[in-house]
Amino acid sequence: MKKRVYLYSTSVCNHCCKHCYLGFSGSFDPQELLQIVMSLREQYEIVISGAEPLTDFRYLASYEAAGQHMIYSNGIVFTGKGSDNAVSELKAHHIDTVRISHHFSAIKELNAVPSETVAIAISNLQANNITVQLHTTITATNCGEIEEICQYAVDHNIHRIKFFLLRKVGKAKNSTNILALTELQTEEVYKEICRLRTIYPIDKLKIKIDGDLHRLADKFCCTYGKNDLSITPDRKIYGCPFAVGNQKPIGYLTPDHRIEITDYSDHDGSTCQLVQD
Repeated sequence: MKKRVYLYSTSVCNHCCKHCYLGFSGSFDPQELLQIVMSLREQYEIVISGAEPLTDFRYLASYEAAGQHMIYSNGIVFTGKGSDNAVSELKAHHIDTVRISHHFSAIKELNAVPSETVAIAISNLQANNITVQLHTTITATNCGEIEEICQYAVDHNIHRIKFFLLRKVGKAKNSTNILALTELQTEEVYKEICRLRTIYPIDKLKIKIDGDLHRLADKFCCTYGKNDLSITPDRKIYGCPFAVGNQKPIGYLTPDHRIEITDYSDHDGSTCQLVQD
């Protein structure tokens, strides 16, 4: 199995969420990003991300070159006058799935995209036969709504949702008004997700978890720097997407697009590297 490489196209975004985990600034030139993809794609599985890559449609050529048919977005570009053009750009580059962030009752706390805007984006995408999947950050504010959130997905013909626990990294690092979960709340969220997985058939709703929730699983293993690498526009390499700009880099991308790892972690994987640090 190929090691996965996340390429962070840009830090530019059309919204300012307080909980954004990205700790870097800058952007790849779209043509340079395409060249990097073409250099790495044979050896690595490439996943291109943002902040909001749809602020520059020229990045979509790299998605096509990487064979990536999914894109992460806050959904704003799929509302208003530019929506039809945004959808056309996706289809022109063979992208058929959009993973949209929706944080429900934590929206105000996180200064996230309003639910009404998200709903319009979902409707416009589905009307154009684009698959929508949800990414939801869990805080102390919305942690009691897991079942309601899952039902929202089902009611809106969404068949995949992924839950993330709030991490105090990036913009959230110094925020005092965002309520992270306590250890007890984290355990309750994990138990509730496990319960809901027995209620919703996987073909109806696939419920995924990420981040700190994984450490409660029986077979947890942090793969920091082992399975995944993340590369920012300044060519620094990090061992985890959540470490981007928030920890020291473990390597760099050379001018001829080779990955050089200079700091081999002795982390045993029994705990989350970010939580440990």
